Formats: sequence, structure tokens, C-alpha cells
Amino acid sequence: MFKALFGEKIAKTRIFPIATKIIFIFTIFLLVSNFSSHYISLMMNRNELVKLLKQILVKDLKELYTFSNTQYDLFQYNQDEKGSLENIEKKALNDFKNQKSVFLGIKPQGDFLFQISRRGKNETFQDKNALNLLNQ
Repeated sequence: MFKALFGEKIAKTRIFPIATKIIFIFTIFLLVSNFSSHYISLMMNRNELVKLLKQILVKDLKELYTFSNTQYDLFQYNQDEKGSLENIEKKALNDFKNQKSVFLGIKPQGDFLFQISRRGKNETFQDKNALNLLNQ
């Protein structure tokens, strides 16, 4: 069996049969094509997942934005800023599924109207370039 698969030795040199060489090359090509097609498929699926996650994020942000606008309308009616901000905070914390989720309301000068997260809070918005971009 060994001689049939790996060939015979002639003068200290092994002579492999042509069938063994063909099978070896075919196996290498098969493995390379499978790995490359699986890698391409994995990358395409990952890109699709990122796209779907962005759509879900936009949907969630749109819901929070709509709820915040509703709370602003209620504030305009009853002038209860604290109650409106508490309702926004409860809604946002209820909707957050991740530990690092953050929902911010920033005044034009950089102070926070509200800052909702499960992590610590800052006094002011530190990124002045982003603040200028948001104000524009």
C-alpha cells in the first residue's frame, strides 16, 4: 500500500506516482477554493450585519428623538422641565440594551441638558470641534 501511494525508491530518490501528484494538487486546489469562498462569504455576511445594525440603531434613535419631541411639547404645555427630563431618562434607560449606550442633550454652549447612560456623567461636553459642528 505504501509503495502504491508514495512510489518506489530508486537510487536513494523516491519516485512519486503521477496519480499521487494529481490527487495532492487537486486536494490543495480544493482546500484553497473552499477557504477563499468561505472567507468571502464571511466578509459579505459581516458587512450585511453591520448594515442591519446601523438600521436598527437609526430606528432606536428615531424612537428616542420622537419621544423627546413629545416630552418637549408636554413641557411647553405644563412647564415641568424636571418631569419631562425624568420621563426621557426612564425611557432611554429602559430602551438601552448595552452597558455603553449613551443618550445626550447638549446645550449650544456645551452644558448637558440631560446625559443618560449606565456609566459616569461629565459636567460639560469636552469635544469642542464636535460641538461646533453640531451647532453649525
